[in-house]
Amino acid sequence: MELVLSSPTGVRSTKNRKRFQNLHNAPQPLLFFDEQGNVVNATSAALKVLRYRKSQSLRISFFSLVHAKNLYQVMRDVADMVCHGKKQASWMLRLRTEAKDWRWFNATAYNYLSSESGEIAVYLEPI
Repeated sequence: MELVLSSPTGVRSTKNRKRFQNLHNAPQPLLFFDEQGNVVNATSAALKVLRYRKSQSLRISFFSLVHAKNLYQVMRDVADMVCHGKKQASWMLRLRTEAKDWRWFNATAYNYLSSESGEIAVYLEPI
């Protein structure tokens, strides 16, 4: 999935912007974080797989959720997204839940930093 925000007619721009906005309400487990790594939004499905209450705000650093053995690769790929425009990264990693235990996930991050929202979206698939 590639987000294209500029076109001569503007039609694709509006279509893709709406599709991106719909990601925030998607049934899939999605986390959104900014270029500093701060989680700015999470779908209710993401809160559920990470065992957070729906009413609870997840205002923490994404990197604080990542297990130390997975952290270097994740930080390197996110740095490439922020500094060099890398579009996508995938990891098999452990994330800390609200109960402070670790769960394995296949995670795929998509770079939307150049869009209006300025976020990185991470799809989480529990293993």
